[in-house]
Order: sequence, then C-alpha cells, then structure tokens
Amino acid sequence: MPGLAVVIVAAGLGVLASGGWLRRVIGVLVVSASVGGILATRTDPDGVVDAAVQESVAFGEGVDVTSVTHAGPWLAAAAFVLAALLGLLVVRYGAAWPTMSSRYESPSARVVEPDSSDLWKAMDAGLDPTASADDATDDRDADDARPSG
Repeated sequence: MPGLAVVIVAAGLGVLASGGWLRRVIGVLVVSASVGGILATRTDPDGVVDAAVQESVAFGEGVDVTSVTHAGPWLAAAAFVLAALLGLLVVRYGAAWPTMSSRYESPSARVVEPDSSDLWKAMDAGLDPTASADDATDDRDADDARPSG
C-alpha cells in the first residue's frame, strides 16, 4: 500500500509538470493505482497477520493469537477513494488546465524580447536593430564585397 501512495503522489507532481494527453494518461494511472489501493485495504488484514503469527516459530504450537486493526485501513481506503475521484477529474478536465510557464524551460528554449537598451547598444555598435538575422548577414557579406579604397 505505501508503494501505491507514492505512485499517486508522484502522479500529482506529474500532472503539474505535464499537459494535454499526458495528463490524461497520468489520471488513468492514478485511478488504477487507487483501485488497487482500495482492494488492498479491503483484504482481511487481521486474518493475514493472524496466519503469519500462527506460522511463526516464535509462538510455538497451540498458541491462540488474535489481532485487531483499527481505523487505519478505513482511512487508507477513504484516501484511495478520494485519489480515484481526483484521478477521474484529471482524466476529464486535465487537458484543459494551464501548463507550467516558460519560466521553467531551459534558457535556450525561451524567446527573449529585446528591450530598449539592447536596441541602443546595437545602434552604437553600428548594427541595424530593425534588421533580421538574415538581413544582418547579407549586409556583412555586401560590406566584404565592396572594394576598399
């Protein structure tokens, strides 16, 4: 059960970082992990513990062992039900939610708009700040082709 809970928490982080169809896949993963968690909490935990203790060599033969679990399995089942409902919400509405901003992208992937100081610096350097990168290369090639004199 703790492993399924870790999967659900990691999926929550994945929903934050992803978008579109990947969010729907993560939502389906959350629903399936939650159903597995609900089924795991509804198995007979007392019977499993009792059988393990009966087979243990520490207690020997003929020792009557009974164990009682309290609200833990019921709380875990309620948490898994809540996670399953949230997973269904992610499947239904997750693709329409906004994604992370470009702030978290690598610096090379971001497009930086020049500010006014960059334009003045370009003019001081003798460049035309309104020209595109292709125009600037063409101008440099034309300057190289002129005869010096």
